[in-house]
Amino acid sequence: KTWSGVIGGWLAVGLFSLFFVGNVAPPDLFITFVVGSVLLSFAAQIGDIIQSRLKRVREVKDSSNLLPGHGGFMDRLDGFIGATVIIGPFFQWIIQ
Repeated sequence: KTWSGVIGGWLAVGLFSLFFVGNVAPPDLFITFVVGSVLLSFAAQIGDIIQSRLKRVREVKDSSNLLPGHGGFMDRLDGFIGATVIIGPFFQWIIQ
């Protein structure tokens, strides 16, 4: 959870977006796709931060015993849950 990891993740998402739009998606979706990708990456990181905070408040190392030493089961899904909260409104924005 370092700043270099955050910035590296955003750069990786941006580069993937450039490649995807350049080779697969229509060019008129370029800005939408890049902004959406970075926004979802940010939301996933926020989900991770919230899960970490909840564990600190409860003073536990793992959120479950299913994956001991890896933060528990929820640590594998926290980014996904954070991104899911954003994806619905984002799709509504794209459709309009």
